[in-house]
Amino acid sequence: MRVHKNTICLFVCVLFFLSAIAQPGNNRTIKTLNVDNGLPQSFVSALIQDNTGFIWAATRDGLARYDGRKFKVFRHVPGDTSTLSNNIITSLFLDTKSRLWILYETGDVDIMNTQTEIIFHFTNDSFYKQVYNNLRVINPMSEDKAGNIWMLCNNNGIFICNIDKRFLHFYSDTALGLVNNRVIGMSSHKGNIALVTNNALIIMDDKRKVLSGTPYTFSNAHIQSSLSAWKDSYAVFRQNGEIVIHDDRRLLIYQPAVKLFIEIPLKDTDIYNNTIVQDSKGNIYFTHNLNIYFLSTDNKLSVWKSEKDNPKWGFKSMLLDRSGVLWTGSNGAGIQLYDLRLSHLPSIKYDINFPEDVFKNFFHVPEAEIKNSFFNHMLSYRLRWVKDYSGKIWLSDADNTPALTPGVCYYQNSHLIKPQWHYTGTSLSKHTYINAIGLSKAGKLWG
Repeated sequence: MRVHKNTICLFVCVLFFLSAIAQPGNNRTIKTLNVDNGLPQSFVSALIQDNTGFIWAATRDGLARYDGRKFKVFRHVPGDTSTLSNNIITSLFLDTKSRLWILYETGDVDIMNTQTEIIFHFTNDSFYKQVYNNLRVINPMSEDKAGNIWMLCNNNGIFICNIDKRFLHFYSDTALGLVNNRVIGMSSHKGNIALVTNNALIIMDDKRKVLSGTPYTFSNAHIQSSLSAWKDSYAVFRQNGEIVIHDDRRLLIYQPAVKLFIEIPLKDTDIYNNTIVQDSKGNIYFTHNLNIYFLSTDNKLSVWKSEKDNPKWGFKSMLLDRSGVLWTGSNGAGIQLYDLRLSHLPSIKYDINFPEDVFKNFFHVPEAEIKNSFFNHMLSYRLRWVKDYSGKIWLSDADNTPALTPGVCYYQNSHLIKPQWHYTGTSLSKHTYINAIGLSKAGKLWG
């Protein structure tokens, strides 16, 4: 086991050197979670990661929390007011105070404290009762920098709520200054609220002041999703300043430098799945029909996972967790996980062997130094390594052949360097190579 662990560790070290050549994320399923693993039901309408790292999955038979090993399931129990209001969940939203807002198909809304797991039946409270059955089904909530929750209504207008201040008010489109400009999608950006309307993209602050308004410049300058109250076209903000909106049959990309929209047509869809996630570099993954598409930072569009490989009715939800794993919730096939960090591994092949290829091709060590070291034609499983506090990578050969000096060197700045070892003891007997290598807290190298 020690042999494999050290070899894998060097792989991890190499990953940092290969990041520049990584291709779009690995689309091979690394794990599937379904009812056999404890998921309450196989239709997964929403996925969210909380502040402690737990993954919450909404289904049509309750709520599930995944801790990396098992699911904890929350359901409605008739007569028990401490349980969920219903079991058919359509949407989830996590606010900045770790409260999970749960929207049900019945129109009820619950708020769960993810730390205590105590549930507040929001729409059963007389003060908030008017919200009941008045919210859009998909992604109806966003939060501004003041902690106000904006709720998009299914018949125009927005509720703004702050449960800490016990505040709730309904604002019509007219009251928001959006006469004949229906809001059809909403998201949060830098503490402000981005409203996607029929005819423009509008940014408001926490006091409902319009900070900017960007009229559409693409052909047929009208968001088509507004034709259906349950559809949603929210804005995704990229690191380079671009804004991406997924409409029914096209992808819209606003480029602020030229103040114009790019329009990328998509195939007609019979199955509406509007789910978008963005990785740390600004690449975007989104669903359309039964495909998952990949949009690179230079706006090249490709099919990342094709229709033939997907669950029968496609994906209903997506989440990119903080570790770089893409979670997809399907319509009837549970949850699929894909590790986007491992995209380049299948493309690497050895010319000679693992150690020599790594140091020659990726660490750019001169070939003469490799040939004069113990790496020359060594067996890969004998390699050991540890990185010290100065950044040097110490390496040894785990061969048991007797040697006059230890088979230990270090890598630094594209060179393999073998120190001139001397012994403090009096024995001059031959030594075998080092089978294990480690570093103490004090910085001493142990073999």
